[in-house]
Amino acid sequence: TPTRAEVDAYMRGLGFAPLLEPTDDPRTDLHFFNWYRELDGVAVADGKPSNLLKDASGNLHAIDVIPAIVNEPLLLHFHERQPS
Repeated sequence: TPTRAEVDAYMRGLGFAPLLEPTDDPRTDLHFFNWYRELDGVAVADGKPSNLLKDASGNLHAIDVIPAIVNEPLLLHFHERQPS
């Protein structure tokens, strides 16, 4: 299982940004694992370390993430659900 830092580097390397930056607050921790790439409107939900595998060469492979093309109403929904 990759570390949280490895997942972060991997997703950012693919052009994704977390919908909410990670914090030590457990209420926001789940939101860190939702990623969005503005370039093409792709979102990835559940992109947490346990849903990626690391092979012997150190490469990451997503195995249980939820990709989606995001329209504006869904993106607004993600933002509205973030804790304040």
